[in-house]
Amino acid sequence: MSKINISKAQASDITKMVELSDQKRREYEKVQPQFWRRHKQANENQATWFKEILKRDDHILLVAEEDHHIKGFIIGSIITATSVYNPGGQTLMIDDFCVEENTTWNSIGTQLID
Repeated sequence: MSKINISKAQASDITKMVELSDQKRREYEKVQPQFWRRHKQANENQATWFKEILKRDDHILLVAEEDHHIKGFIIGSIITATSVYNPGGQTLMIDDFCVEENTTWNSIGTQLID
């Protein structure tokens, strides 16, 4: 098994990130077609969104790569925790999280979260 490398996403990673998301949406749509129904321009819209947030300082986009192949990604926005938490402060709210193969949630998925 090759080593998984976790790194900041680059603009060149967006196409693969969108492909992984599309794969996830297609799987989820089978079991929950109302909520996960894909828009006809979902991939184009998502690529535009990913490009926009990639430039922002209040988001973190990471990819998991093995043998120069993206196997998953995670996107989070940096937010201030609500006042129900003590001590509060900044935290990361995960916005999107995806792995290529369902069998890698516990390996690649865990590494992305870590």
